[in-house]
Amino acid sequence: MATDATLDDIALGDVAPALARAALSKALREGDPRTMQKAYAAVRAWVWKALDGRRRDPELREWFDVLKRLAAFLRTKDAALAERVVALHELVQESIAVSERFPVQSVLKRRHVRDVLKMLVSAPGGRVDRAGIGSGLGLKQGNLTRVLNMVTEAGLAERAAYGKQAEFQLTRAGEAVCRSLGFRKAAPDWEAGTWRARGAAAPLPRKDALEILPTTRLVEAVQRQLFEQAGYGSDRASVQAVKAAAGRTLFTKGPPVKRPAGQVVGVAREAHGSWPTSQPQAAALLLSEAFHD
Repeated sequence: MATDATLDDIALGDVAPALARAALSKALREGDPRTMQKAYAAVRAWVWKALDGRRRDPELREWFDVLKRLAAFLRTKDAALAERVVALHELVQESIAVSERFPVQSVLKRRHVRDVLKMLVSAPGGRVDRAGIGSGLGLKQGNLTRVLNMVTEAGLAERAAYGKQAEFQLTRAGEAVCRSLGFRKAAPDWEAGTWRARGAAAPLPRKDALEILPTTRLVEAVQRQLFEQAGYGSDRASVQAVKAAAGRTLFTKGPPVKRPAGQVVGVAREAHGSWPTSQPQAAALLLSEAFHD
C-alpha cells in the first residue's frame, strides 16, 4: 500500500525528482509486471501535468534523468513498456530545449512582455483575443506576433480556442510569475457581476451626509471600488479583510447612522489598509459609487 501511495503521489505531481526516483526504485525492486504498469501510469500522468502546465523550470532536467533511468531499467523487463517511457522523456527533453531558447527571466526583460501579462491577469475571465492585445498595446502585426510567440514559448501564456475565436490566457506558470511581480487578478466575474447588479438595483442617494439604510449597501460600494479600481486582491482572505475593516467602522446597533462624505472616504482607506491618502482620484471613484447622481 505504501508503494501504491507513493506512485500516486508521483502521478499527482506531489514529489520532488529525488523522492520519485527512490519511490520507483522501491516499487520496481521485485519486478512485478503489474507494478511496472502502475509505475508507467504514474510517470505518464506526471509528464502530462508538466506539459499541460507548460513547465520550463530547471527541475525538468532532474525529471528527465528519472525517466531515462526508468526506461533503461524496463528494457531488461518489458521492452515495449520501456519504449513508451522513452517517448515520455523525449517530450520532457523538448520542454527543456524550449526553456533554453526562451528562459523566463530573459523573456520578462523583453519589451511589452510584462504588459501582456498584466493585461491577461487583469482581464475579465482571464482571456484576451489577439486583436485586443494588439490594440491595447498599440502593436502592429509583426511586433505582436513576436511578443506573443515569446510569451507562449516561455510557457507564460497559451493560445486557446473559444468558439470561432482564438484567445490567450495565462498558464499556471504565468500566474505564478504574475504573483511574483505583484500583478493582481481581476475580481471573479460572478462576484463583480453580483456587486454591479446590486448597485444598479439599489443605488445609494446623493446627500451631504449619507444615511445608511442599510449599511451593507455602502460596504458593497466600498468593496466594488477596492476590487475594480484599487487593485485589491480577489482571494477569499482579502474579501474577508475588506468586509471586516469596513464593518468595524460602519456597522452599528440601533437607529440608522449618518456619516459625512469625508468619513466615507476614510472608511474606504481603512478597509484597503495601504491606500495612500495622496490619491484623491481613487477616493473620488469611491465616492462616485457611494453618492451617485
